[in-house]
Amino acid sequence: MKKIRMNCTATLDETFADFLLSRRAKGLAEKTLESYSSQWKAVARHLDTGTDIAALQKADLDAMIVSMRDAGLSPNSINSYTRVLKSFFSWCNEQGLTRLNIPLYKAEETVKETYSDAELTALLKNPDARKKQSDRMRIAIDGAGTRRIADAILAK
Repeated sequence: MKKIRMNCTATLDETFADFLLSRRAKGLAEKTLESYSSQWKAVARHLDTGTDIAALQKADLDAMIVSMRDAGLSPNSINSYTRVLKSFFSWCNEQGLTRLNIPLYKAEETVKETYSDAELTALLKNPDARKKQSDRMRIAIDGAGTRRIADAILAK
């Protein structure tokens, strides 16, 4: 069987611009597109995005990950960047531009410390002066499951 050879003359930057245009046409939120662009700029510090997409190899992606680790990026940051790249390469695969893909980088599980009852009571006694902010804070506290708002109000 004859091998199919992919010929492409677009750089990673040019292809990523096409990817963003495609995602915009698909209806992705503007914030999501801005996030993709921001993360692409961060990736570009560790990967030569002027490279032709057809010339990109797994070794280049491995070197990018090593560069990110050497630069002191957290595993969660690297995971975030690989998520964008995974989405990008999936689109590239659909377009027939490359067969390359990237696995997600293993992120660390972060455990956030919860507020004590005394800390929650103090926060609720002096909520932010802006009403919306205060409501958001109360909803966030309630949503965290740490303490119900009704309990906090009754504790006053």
